[in-house]
Amino acid sequence: MALARVAGLFPLPVVLVVDPDHDTRELYSLMLSDVAYDIQHADDGRIALAKVLAEPPNLVVTDTHVPFIDGYALCQVLRHDPLTARVPIVIATSDGTTANMQRARAAGADAVLLKPFLVEPFIATIRQVVEKRCQGQDGAGAPAADGPRAKAPLQIVDGDSRRTLSRAHERYVTSTPPRVPPPLRCPTCDRQLVYLHSHVGGVTAKNPEQWDHFECASGCGRFDYRHRTRQLRREPPLAK
Repeated sequence: MALARVAGLFPLPVVLVVDPDHDTRELYSLMLSDVAYDIQHADDGRIALAKVLAEPPNLVVTDTHVPFIDGYALCQVLRHDPLTARVPIVIATSDGTTANMQRARAAGADAVLLKPFLVEPFIATIRQVVEKRCQGQDGAGAPAADGPRAKAPLQIVDGDSRRTLSRAHERYVTSTPPRVPPPLRCPTCDRQLVYLHSHVGGVTAKNPEQWDHFECASGCGRFDYRHRTRQLRREPPLAK
């Protein structure tokens, strides 16, 4: 996926990706490979914060459900530190409720990407937020050098509304996925897990993906099963 080169902006020297799931971080790296030289990873908020303070990146992409310091709190901390106040921050979430959009705006996010999303809106969002920051058009919640100013509108990108590729390339949510979700048992209480829905798709037709999401009726939590790796993983608890 090519990104229009802007002198002095792209490719970005350093991008930090914050997500608790290893495969998701690798997927981000693949999507960002044409627009960034150095793509660094963090699987929890504490590691992310340490990396940002040691070497401020040119962009932070963070999920909301991150252990220890969630995506909203991480964004808020970076916005209140003069060293990182103007770093572009994109929040990715599968929960597009009004309350979460308000939290993202209050935390100072430049944009919110609603999962699942395609490469095109993802890269287009990165270009927009980075260019706005470099042109001095601060995003939501960024402290201004000359005192308070009106907050800019939060950019919310719904990947589902910009689909231009075939289903083989898309990432979408469905309760009738191509592959039948397997019967799985809770690793904690051994009760059969309740199937919820699936995320289907991938970056290209040659790299199909399917994640099945389950919940334990006994309250042990939520889990996801990735068909490619055949692994069941406990989902991080929802941030409060």
